[in-house]
Amino acid sequence: CILHCFSSQAVSDLIAIGTLHGLILIFDPKQALKLCLGSTAHGAQYGAITALTFNNDCTRLLCGFAKGQIIVWDSGTGKLLRTITDAHPPGSAVLSIKLLVVGLKPSFNILYRSPYGKAQPSSVPVLAWQFVWTQERVDPVLAFCRGSKIIFFHLNCAGDQIEFASLMEIDLQYEIINLKWVNSRTLLLQDGLDKLHVIDRESCEELDSHSLADVHLVRSCSYFDSSESKQTISPTMREIQQKACYQSIWTYGGQTVFLGAKVRIIVTVEVGAEGLGQCYISDSI
Repeated sequence: CILHCFSSQAVSDLIAIGTLHGLILIFDPKQALKLCLGSTAHGAQYGAITALTFNNDCTRLLCGFAKGQIIVWDSGTGKLLRTITDAHPPGSAVLSIKLLVVGLKPSFNILYRSPYGKAQPSSVPVLAWQFVWTQERVDPVLAFCRGSKIIFFHLNCAGDQIEFASLMEIDLQYEIINLKWVNSRTLLLQDGLDKLHVIDRESCEELDSHSLADVHLVRSCSYFDSSESKQTISPTMREIQQKACYQSIWTYGGQTVFLGAKVRIIVTVEVGAEGLGQCYISDSI
């Protein structure tokens, strides 16, 4: 089968992989196949699977398709719970998906905005949250990057008030196309040449690096550029199509999983007490 996207979850250690033909393969950490969800009939009707995500306790799996449909599965029993056809523009691929619990009448407000400066249209925007020890307590910190700059924002919740404040910036010599937190101090970055960089947030020093060139990360370029998507995808999103690999990298249980065209590898970053980190491949199939 041809792999297209995947999701993993630390709570129950499941890994879900979507295929070109509309099937979902669910594995445990020992690479044993637990479930095969869907059928080729789904693939014929909805197209390839382009986005996957688990809920927090790993009991539900949300699956997005190339033609815009969304299916909710029970990841324990394999039962199809719901098919959603009106939440995404028909004919446009679902490129990213999250399972959220909201009220019956949710409202949206802009809590904070910050000027970022100029960036190339083809630069991939990336967001990543992490709980960080700041000012004698643990608060959520948002890392935002586009191009070669990372900006860290601190979120403070005081009663009903939510406040954002800029913490620091890191300027690098390479373009960042993906970012994952290893822990509250260490970041794992992927550059435009598919090279991994382990960065210490406090000192801004590079601790280690590793090439992923031989992995051939799965990218959904065709779904950014399909005739249907051109009507609903912004020009900026079409610019980044050759670089974006949102659904091919996932972090769980202290490890980062990379989905390649013919191989899946697990990269582990070990960080010592003094912040020194080492990046190595702990498993591959």
